[in-house]
Amino acid sequence: MSFRTVIGQDKAVGEVTKALASGRVPHAFLFTGPSGVGKGTVALLLAKTLLCPHAKPLACGKCPSCHRVDSSTHADLNILTVPEDKSEIPAKEVRDLCARLAESPLEGKRKVAVVDPADRMNQEGQNVFLKTLEEPPLDTVIILVAENVDVILPTVRSRCRRVTFAPIADEAVAGFLVKRGASADTAGTLTRLAQGSIGEAVRLMDGTFAEDRAAIIQAILAAAPGAEEKLTEIIASGGAGKGKKAKERREDVIMLLAALHSVLVDAMRLKAGAPIRTNADIAHAIRAFAGEVELDEIDALEKEVSDAIIVIAGYADARLVALRLAAAFARRPGPVASESNRG
Repeated sequence: MSFRTVIGQDKAVGEVTKALASGRVPHAFLFTGPSGVGKGTVALLLAKTLLCPHAKPLACGKCPSCHRVDSSTHADLNILTVPEDKSEIPAKEVRDLCARLAESPLEGKRKVAVVDPADRMNQEGQNVFLKTLEEPPLDTVIILVAENVDVILPTVRSRCRRVTFAPIADEAVAGFLVKRGASADTAGTLTRLAQGSIGEAVRLMDGTFAEDRAAIIQAILAAAPGAEEKLTEIIASGGAGKGKKAKERREDVIMLLAALHSVLVDAMRLKAGAPIRTNADIAHAIRAFAGEVELDEIDALEKEVSDAIIVIAGYADARLVALRLAAAFARRPGPVASESNRG
């Protein structure tokens, strides 16, 4: 992959390649923007270019150094992320990274560190990292990648060149999905659900959720008193069943809740006399739901789901969140008819 193949981020890529062409690369970058829009990809492309001995000014993509960056085995590339069994990047691992950056390069003329997601460093870890940012080794470039930039300390942000990544245009996301084999209708639905994130669109396309989404959402909308236990299981699993790692299950739950949130927004649009925007393929269920539930109730459910996405992303217990949501949806009187049981 090269900078030319990054989709929908011409401005951000232009800022990075302009810095490379000038020969005045800052000691630290902060890449910010929504999930799945290319921040991590551009960070690794930048690392590859900085480590490539043949860069003119971009990486050649063919030398041993480039191949080792691609396989994450380059001795001068340090990637720091959240361990599988943790909810954040431990301060100890930040200290270890800073110690490695203080050493001389092993293969080339410089070292590169990529911290992704940097917003999962706690305050202690960020303060540990701050000294390295204040007195960076001359042969080191640091790239921080963050979705929630507000949790990055101002003292850390101020010492980085910030590059902002925007949501990707729907046309670009849909076109990418069609090239991967999706039909135009499927690509349109997934694009609307992904809300500008190619990464999310690909996850939807490659997983089973896209196929199961209509049935799962209709089951939630149709919930009645007594369905709390079943609904809790659906939400807590992200509709994906068992057999997945904790991180994957959390991502599935967030994906399900994002889809549910878009349905509630569509329901509020209907109440306001506007057309359904995102979930036209399940319009019948949304109309039935909106016909039975008052606007203030839908608004309250939307806030519940929105808050749930935030706390799940912050590594709260998915089952406890699911219990609360299940109770909120099951309080509604009467089921909503699904496509399969409509007469």
